[in-house]
Amino acid sequence: MHNFLHFLIVQIFKIYSLKFINLQLDIQQNTKKMTQNFNNQTQITLMTERYNEQYENNKETEIKMQQGLKKDLTDCVTKVVGEVAMKVCFALTVAFCIGC
Repeated sequence: MHNFLHFLIVQIFKIYSLKFINLQLDIQQNTKKMTQNFNNQTQITLMTERYNEQYENNKETEIKMQQGLKKDLTDCVTKVVGEVAMKVCFALTVAFCIGC
């Protein structure tokens, strides 16, 4: 009877030891998956932040370019209008002098 009881205890211990080992393996695998998911989420977050920063930089650059083009256009129009005005004044002066 004693040997049988000892045998049962050893078998029960082996069964629970295997269950414990399997449980530990499951925990390790799940921990690894969770770590991978966390790392993936971190990468996605970093990529999103970089995209948003780049978008803001591009938007600022575009605004600066538009302001620069607007200034260039204004300067060009001012120059052309000034030149035309000078030629008109010169023509009027010449016409006035010829008329006198």
